[in-house]
Amino acid sequence: MAKHNTPRVVTKKHMARLERERRQVNLIRGIAIGGILIVVGLLVYGYLRLNVFALREPVAEVNGEVITTGAWQERVKFQRAQLLNVYAQYSMFQQNFGIDYSQQMQQIAGTLSAPEILGQQVLDQMTDEILIRQEAEKMGITVTEEEVEAAVRENFEFFPDGTPSPTITPTEVEFPTLTSQQLTLYPSTATPTEAATSTAEPTATLDMSATPPPTATTAPSTPTPVPAEPDGAVERGLSRQARLRHIPSSSSRHNITICWKAWTRTISAREQCARSMRQDSIARN
Repeated sequence: MAKHNTPRVVTKKHMARLERERRQVNLIRGIAIGGILIVVGLLVYGYLRLNVFALREPVAEVNGEVITTGAWQERVKFQRAQLLNVYAQYSMFQQNFGIDYSQQMQQIAGTLSAPEILGQQVLDQMTDEILIRQEAEKMGITVTEEEVEAAVRENFEFFPDGTPSPTITPTEVEFPTLTSQQLTLYPSTATPTEAATSTAEPTATLDMSATPPPTATTAPSTPTPVPAEPDGAVERGLSRQARLRHIPSSSSRHNITICWKAWTRTISAREQCARSMRQDSIARN
C-alpha cells in the first residue's frame, strides 16, 4: 500500500524554534560580515596611514613652511644612494690605482650605519635651503629656467653648443666712507692751497757732475839716509849757493830751486844738478 503524505501540523512551538534559528543565522552572518569589514577597514587604514597620511605629516616647520615626511624620506633615500655611489667609486679607485681612501670610506660607512645621523643631516640641509629661498624672495632675487639649466650644465661640464669663452666682468670698487659720528671724532684735514710766493733770483750753483781740474799735490817727503859728504863739500855748496843768488833769469831760478832740493838728497842728484848749472852758465855767457 502506498503511503499518503499527510500535512504536518505547524505548531506555535515549531514556529518559535524556526524564528530563533533564523535570528541566530542572521546574527552569525552579521558578525562575520562585520568582522570582515573591520579587517578590511583596518588594512585600508594601515595602507593609507603609511603611504598617504604619514607622508603628509610635518617633520619640521621653517617660518611657516612645512617639511613633510614624504619629502624628507625621498631626500634621505637620494642622499643614501649618493653615499653608496661615492663609496663604490672610492673602493674602485683604491683597488685599481692604489689610492688610499680608507678614511673617507670609514666616514661614509659610519654615516650609513647610523640612520639618525643621516636623517638629521638631510633635515639640516633642507632647512638651510628653505631659509635661503625665503631670504632671496625678500630681496627680490629670482632665477630663470635658463639660468638653472646653465648652472646644471656647468656643474656637470655638459655643453652641447660648445664650451663658452670666458668673459671678464668689470666689478665696481666701493671705497669705505666715514659716518657722521666718525667725521665728528676725526674731522677731515683741510686741503692745502697754493699761495703766491716771490720768485727767488737765480744764484750760481755748484755743478757736482763737473770734473774739477787736476791740482798738484805735494808728495810727503820720506827721510832717506844721506851719506857723509867729503871734506870741503859743504863749503863748495855754500859758495855755489851764494853765486846762484845773483842769477836774474826765471829759468835759472827754477833750475836753482830744483838743484837746491836735490842737493840735500843723493850724490847722483847733486851731480845732475851741477851739470844743469854749468849748462845755464854757458848759455848766459
